[in-house]
This record gives sequence, structure tokens and C-alpha cells, in this order.
Amino acid sequence: MTIKAGTAEVSVSNPQKVLFPETGSTKEELVRYYLAVADLMLPHVSARPLTLVRFPEGAGGDEFYQKEAQDYFPDFIQRVQVEISDEMRTYITAENPATLAYLANLVSIPHIWISLMPDVHVADIVVWDLDPGGSVGFDEIKTGARLLRHLLSELDIPSHIKLTGSRGIHLSAALQRPMPQPEVFEFSKNVAEMLAKKLPAAFTTEFSRDKRGNRIYIDYLRNRYAQSFVAPYAVRSTPHASIAMPIEWSDLDSDIGPQDIRLENVYAFLKERTERLASWHVEAFDFPSSVERLAALS
Repeated sequence: MTIKAGTAEVSVSNPQKVLFPETGSTKEELVRYYLAVADLMLPHVSARPLTLVRFPEGAGGDEFYQKEAQDYFPDFIQRVQVEISDEMRTYITAENPATLAYLANLVSIPHIWISLMPDVHVADIVVWDLDPGGSVGFDEIKTGARLLRHLLSELDIPSHIKLTGSRGIHLSAALQRPMPQPEVFEFSKNVAEMLAKKLPAAFTTEFSRDKRGNRIYIDYLRNRYAQSFVAPYAVRSTPHASIAMPIEWSDLDSDIGPQDIRLENVYAFLKERTERLASWHVEAFDFPSSVERLAALS
């Protein structure tokens, strides 16, 4: 079938293929979802190199990474040149609804960089991933998010949260102006290590899963050059099509779970929130000032 997406048309192969066995959601439903949230999603992903996690056989099937643009990609998908391991490689960005629809037809999960084109060696956002270790439950993840938010507020950093659609929560913050990516990475590391040092029974920055124990892993490594994290509004490869959904801090006071926003209920969830979530990425902080505040707290 062919679906109209802005000024382009996107071919959808095998539209009735069931991709999510728990809900029976099909490829066509996935494509139409991305078109429905395009106005919300594009401000978060536009001009950022994308890494795709593809699961063409649906949830439970094999997954693989696709980073570089393919010759068969249509012309409405923008190509960009980025430096990887001292070589220039061709990645893609999502600049229009048609691209989101096309990537959905590929059955892929878009992951974004913290950098914007044309200069990917500077970053304009920073992100921390709170990932539960051992027997850590989601209520503890919520508490951990509040604690990290408190530390960031001491640094005069307004933070935003999203369910990852998997097990954890992402906290992110926007910089008022882009800064060198290595400096942003170092800052993200120092923040994570400070929290882990203050509350070692609750948090860890230990990369090895075997050494984390029953603690929350604060993953700051997604701020390294050419690394990525799941894009807001992306549908994950879970059996019930859970979504990496931006939420409000007040949602943590509810019984919301890490995979509770799904294709089957997402439109009802967004109905009352569209205007607020549309500006979710705008509030920003002064990076040099926050670096100074962090040094003073150390």
C-alpha cells in the first residue's frame, strides 16, 4: 500500500504483518503512528545523525544495527557526512514525516546523537540513562530520577524525563548553546559520579552488570562521540509495542510503569498533553555556569 506523508508518498510493504504479538499491532499501525506524532517527534530528531535498530520480523525476532545510509533509501531522506574512526561515512537524519514513515516501514527504532549537524563535534543536549540493576524495581527508578533531578536543579539545570519503553528512565537537558562534545561528556560523567559517590547504596557508574548489584546504573556513556540513545516517541521492540515516551514529572506520582505507554493506548495518553510535550525540549541551561556550580559542589 501507499501512504501520503506530507508532500511525499511512502510505500508500505506487507502492511498487515503483525509485528507485536501481544497486541496484534501491524506494520501499517506502526507507520500511521509515526505520521501521527511527527510534529511532536521531529523537533527532537531533526538534524541529528540516526542509528537504526531494526527488527524486521517483529518483536522477539532478530535485531541488528544499521548506521549508514543505503543506496535504496528514497531521495526525501537526507544524507549527512560524519567522521567515524577517521573516515567520513554517510548517515541519515529525519527531516520530514515521510522519513519517519519510511523508517517505520523498515521496522526500525531510531536512536539519536547528542550532536546537531552540521558540526557533530559539538553537543546541544546531555542525557543520563537510569537503568535498574539486579532486583531494583521501577518505584526505585522513579526515586532515583527525582534524586538526579534535585542534583541537576542545584546546578541550575532544568531536566526532562521520558520512559525508555524498556526498563528505565532517561533524564535529559538542553544546552543554551552547543559546546564541545568532549566537555559535555566529561560533565555528564562528573554528575553521574557525584551522585554515585553521595548515594553509593543506590547508584553506581559501574559498567559491568556483574558489579552493579541491586543499584541503579547511571549511564552517561551515551554522551560519547557517535553514541546514541532512543529517540523520544520511538516504538520499542517489545511484545506489546511500548513507546519511549516523554512524560511530566508529576507522572512519577502515579502508578505509571516503564512500558505502560503503548501503541494501543498512546493516543489517549497524548490527547491532554500534546501542547505541553511539544515544548518539552526547549527549556535550556547555561553550560559554563553549571560546570562551575558542579566544581563548587565537588
